[in-house]
Amino acid sequence: MAKKTVVSNSTALINFASIDRLDILRALFKELKVPESVWDETVVKASRYVSAKRIREAHRIKTKKVYDINLVNLLTGKLDAGEAEAIALAL
Repeated sequence: MAKKTVVSNSTALINFASIDRLDILRALFKELKVPESVWDETVVKASRYVSAKRIREAHRIKTKKVYDINLVNLLTGKLDAGEAEAIALAL
């Protein structure tokens, strides 16, 4: 089975990093794309946590800019910024 590139919000990154198992994501996916707000939430703002260091140092996690700001704004009323941007990036 070919490995795919996927988009993630913060939840998967934080949970796998917290148990030191980002290797599972590396085994399943060729590349993991995260919007800038997810990177900010999981690495920049959470820098004091071990999980942030693990995410920052993980291979194949790439930040991507979201260009569909209208969709992000529409979704932000119901979701947080990371979730909204992840959906927009995936689409």
